[in-house]
Amino acid sequence: MSSGERDLSRLVTEQRLILQEMERLYSEIALLERAIAERQMALASLNEYKNAEEEKETLVPIGGNVYIPSKLVPKKSLLVGVGAGIYVAKSVDDAINFINEALAKLNRAHRERLAALENLRRRYDEITAMIAELRMREEARGQRQPGQQPMS
Repeated sequence: MSSGERDLSRLVTEQRLILQEMERLYSEIALLERAIAERQMALASLNEYKNAEEEKETLVPIGGNVYIPSKLVPKKSLLVGVGAGIYVAKSVDDAINFINEALAKLNRAHRERLAALENLRRRYDEITAMIAELRMREEARGQRQPGQQPMS
């Protein structure tokens, strides 16, 4: 195996690994975007609840596209999931702060994944160009007659 063939093999392997990492990042980005949208929706609902002056009838989803009619009582404490199946009673303002902090972390992670993806895209493009160049060289080398000097 010539040095050009070894380089080509190494670059193709690196390109495949980068592609796998890019696919993983795409999945993570999609999950982060869903989590961000969910928190933003919760934040909008909490702000509406915070400004409510009187009881309000609503529908509460219980899963399976089933909703239970319910009444929201303004200014009550809320149960907020803090992880590992643990819920803590918080005021509306504390719940809003909690969600804002979570949103800040999610947005930071989202930006980091997008930056990593962009770096991988650049490297993938560089490798693609190098592979094309190596293949052209190998092809040109294979077309020359034995003992024939390359043109410079």
